[in-house]
Amino acid sequence: MLVIMDNIQTQIISFLRFPLCVMVVLIHTAITIDGNWLQVFLSHVLSQVAVPSFFFFSGYLFFLNINQFNRKTYFSKLKGRTRTLLLPYIVWISLWILFRLLLLLKNHESILDYFQLNGWFEFYRLFWDSSIFMTSQQDWLGFSAYMTAPYLVPLWYLRDLMVVCVLTPIIYLAIKRLRASFIVFLALAYITHIWPIHTGATIIALFWFSFGAFYSIRKIDFVATMNRMGILSYFITALLILLEVYFDGSQTPTGFVIHPFCVISMFVSLISLSSLIVNKWRPNFFLSQGSFFVYVSHGVFIPYVVLLVNHIIPFDSYLLSMLRYFLVPTVTICLSLSMYLFIRQYSKPLLKLLCGNR
Repeated sequence: MLVIMDNIQTQIISFLRFPLCVMVVLIHTAITIDGNWLQVFLSHVLSQVAVPSFFFFSGYLFFLNINQFNRKTYFSKLKGRTRTLLLPYIVWISLWILFRLLLLLKNHESILDYFQLNGWFEFYRLFWDSSIFMTSQQDWLGFSAYMTAPYLVPLWYLRDLMVVCVLTPIIYLAIKRLRASFIVFLALAYITHIWPIHTGATIIALFWFSFGAFYSIRKIDFVATMNRMGILSYFITALLILLEVYFDGSQTPTGFVIHPFCVISMFVSLISLSSLIVNKWRPNFFLSQGSFFVYVSHGVFIPYVVLLVNHIIPFDSYLLSMLRYFLVPTVTICLSLSMYLFIRQYSKPLLKLLCGNR
């Protein structure tokens, strides 16, 4: 029975991999019409379930089929994550920095000023926390709830995922001894945003990774759990999405409060809906395999795609603005997949380096 359960759950994870990656690209697609409900819905609301889902699946897969989590298992897992996470993390950020340096040197600008560093000793921050966002948001106690990211901003997910992987012995013991109480504690911290760590072991990473790990460690079918919430979760999700669209997602103080409730509800509905169609609509192998490449590369492509699209469509009107909005993620994803296909065809060793041997 356990093997069947795992197959259903891993099929859903494989099925959702590319659609969630598309959502990540939408997160970083700038809205072209302020207040446009469709663009707000796609970029500021619906797509926000993507990164939490990836953390959940990562936590679930980390402990999948592990009966006893010991030192040997731990270091074996870390060794694997060094190849699949750390290596592409360093390579992609390094390539992005080198590319930006070429443009910088061409314009004869100061390197330290350009990267906003106080000295060469701060160069490591480009790989850790050189970017800061969400500075205007506050937790329920009124303190800042900002986030940080490396120079290639979307890779903050890989950074935080590596940190929680290092913390897995603590997560494992907490789930074993405290059971659901540990997840409830993290859920409260996630909902209220009351968490002191803004870099690395952020609450979004720790909660969602641990949430997924809970089902794997406790040998509970998360698909069956989500399915039991069924119609109720759809109703709650629809209501919260309407509120989030009205308050512009997490971009406003009220939307920021509603945001975690909406994401949790959307995730439950997403799993429930996926279970209904996964047996009828199998995931496309190419898209599933190429999703990681799209994720790590889209942050490089999207700024220049925006410039290209704005140059081709310079006129302002409602229809042209909508066209620009949809063209940017579409062209970005197509470019990423085309490059992935080209590299896979002509240089598999390079692809292994860029994708962590996936």
